Amino acid sequence: NSRDSSNARIVASLEFDAAGDHVAAAGVARCIRIYRFHDSAKAAKLASIRDADKEREPKRLRRSNAEASDSAAAASAGAAEYSAQPKLCIDVKNKLSCLSWCRMASQSAPLASADYEGVVSLYDPSTGVLLRDTCEHVRRLWSVAFAGEGRLESFATGGDDGRVKLWSVRKPCSTMTLELRANVCAVEFQPNDPNVLAVGSADHRVRLFDLRAAHANRPLVELWGHTRAVSYVRWLTGEDTPRGGALVSASIDGALKLWEGLDGAAGRCVRSFAGHVNERNFVGLAAGAGDASSFLACGSETNAVFTYHRSLSKPVATHSFSGSSDTSHSGYRFVSAVAWRPKTTTLLAANSRGRIRILELGE
Repeated sequence: NSRDSSNARIVASLEFDAAGDHVAAAGVARCIRIYRFHDSAKAAKLASIRDADKEREPKRLRRSNAEASDSAAAASAGAAEYSAQPKLCIDVKNKLSCLSWCRMASQSAPLASADYEGVVSLYDPSTGVLLRDTCEHVRRLWSVAFAGEGRLESFATGGDDGRVKLWSVRKPCSTMTLELRANVCAVEFQPNDPNVLAVGSADHRVRLFDLRAAHANRPLVELWGHTRAVSYVRWLTGEDTPRGGALVSASIDGALKLWEGLDGAAGRCVRSFAGHVNERNFVGLAAGAGDASSFLACGSETNAVFTYHRSLSKPVATHSFSGSSDTSHSGYRFVSAVAWRPKTTTLLAANSRGRIRILELGE
């Protein structure tokens, strides 16, 4: 399936804490690595480079010459590498699909993980101590997400058992279960209303649920338009966001879709974004905030990062990890995770060989 690989270096998830001071990375290597981001940022500033052709269209994401790698073998020849040392490494039992950091303003705000065996785990990221393991899901998990203001202690999970479960960091068992008749690939709380949950699934649909409703298992809205499994859902923020919110979804049909009109009985797709290649793998999706609130980023099976402006269907910036679109079996690589640093134009991207790059969206 899309995240299964013999390559043990795939980074499946990148996640910043609420302040943007730390970033966690995890995937098939059975380890959560937590980095102090300001260490990497300092090195990037000292060694930053500009592309000579940055004025070409589409523009290229400027690469800060700071790179973290799980293996020295992942370093490309001729590239100036920055081998960031993790602040903390947390060994885990199983391969991980996803991480989510509680949005509390605390160094010990819990970090949640979702793994291939259906286990949901909570960690204290300041010490690496396991706070809780829970095994209520019976198949592989794909997604975990904490809620925002008003529901900071709540988080959701979804996976191949067709269930979405709601949790509290204060309770050992789930507090609610939503039953879907399809594998769940993505969950995400609306940032301005944490009682609304978006769910992406393998039946090509995005559903919105009101967790306060008497019949919460019945979706408020179902969004149709993708032709294959929906791999990610992300809510947009910023002044341009319409009433009811705006949502972007990614699919292995190779498209991103922007949805609005979500406060009615039926939302509508107002734009599709195309340019990246995505037919097999989960390649990451991130929606910016603050200075980057108009931008979306995703990976590609050409081993590149693509950035879109929410008002344009074509990419406005790209960055290649390899400079090559070679997808032969022996050298097949893809970008597997992306994350914007909160309220900045700094983007982290990781690929299937375990390399993590810090990129800056240039003007």
